[in-house]
Amino acid sequence: MTDELTDYQLEWLDHGRDKSKPFFIYMSHKAVHSDAKPAPRHASLYKDLDIQLPASMANTAENNRGKPMWVQNQRNSWHGADFAYHSRRDLKAYFRDYYRTLSAVDDSVGRTLAYLRKNNLEKDTLIVFMSDNGFLMGEHGLIDKRNAYEPSVRVPMVAYAPGLLPKGTVNETRIRNLDIAPTFLDVAGVKAPPQLEGRSILPVATGAVATKDWPEDDFIYEYYWEWGYPQTPTTFAIERGRMKYIQYHGVWDLEELYDLAKDPGEMRNLIDDPAYLTTKIALRAGLFAKLANDKGEHVVPYTQRYSSGLVLRDKDGPPAAQFPEQWLTTPDLPGRMNGIFPDSPEKAAADKAGAAYMWRPKTSQ
Repeated sequence: MTDELTDYQLEWLDHGRDKSKPFFIYMSHKAVHSDAKPAPRHASLYKDLDIQLPASMANTAENNRGKPMWVQNQRNSWHGADFAYHSRRDLKAYFRDYYRTLSAVDDSVGRTLAYLRKNNLEKDTLIVFMSDNGFLMGEHGLIDKRNAYEPSVRVPMVAYAPGLLPKGTVNETRIRNLDIAPTFLDVAGVKAPPQLEGRSILPVATGAVATKDWPEDDFIYEYYWEWGYPQTPTTFAIERGRMKYIQYHGVWDLEELYDLAKDPGEMRNLIDDPAYLTTKIALRAGLFAKLANDKGEHVVPYTQRYSSGLVLRDKDGPPAAQFPEQWLTTPDLPGRMNGIFPDSPEKAAADKAGAAYMWRPKTSQ
């Protein structure tokens, strides 16, 4: 199918377009959407490639420390490393096929570039190669996407425009998918419509503005629970600077907070660390504000259910996770109601002392 889509694209470039006008092509390959099936010409590629699975994939107490229960439970599911796609297939073999299948996409890019060069279009055409999402390859015991961890939300992107973009440069600026459309419009000399939330990244991409001087917007992540894939809950997250806060909707589970500058692998959950209390409070508030729609509403969508979804578990796989140890307590403590009140330094002190915290919301005069 990858080859066929490329054939359609080149046919249109050669015979379907008005060659006196600019053009825009969005080529959306489905190549590695599961199951990844390589073209026969690539079937034996990478047979000796030693694929290194991530250390965080191991089902250990150290790796599971601070991780929500849903993450530990998802290991043994359709989107888990221990029961991937309800099979016993070796993940290394699966990823070899993944890479083989991507080779047809590489061929597609090569054919497209060859056409542009042959027709003298290379020097005034912007080419952007990217995915629609990241992909976990065993990190935290997970595969696929559908969560706010870095391998899922970080999308690879390569931009090529001779004379417009600096050669051979890796740009570390964090941009959002919201910024892609305004950038394309900017390149084309078209004003972006007011409803677009993003902004053109052309100034920082071309080097007109240095990365250190580029004001980064908050990165907001939203994923809404799908009954077909019930392993992952509705997920909301915000990344501001190098701090990331994640919360889950409709489940009884942990929140997460990571300092990505110190912990890029997201292994140390700081959600209950007193040193990060004010950061947690600020990011919670910022996330809620950014999740509002253009009417100021906070609405969680859902779809009609018509079956149980992919709910199977390997009967010999890992069992269900236990509740977090810090949640296990004894009855009738003075501070048993503290958890319902907003976090604050005062409440943290009461929790530490095992005392009841009395909170009253501020009222306007």
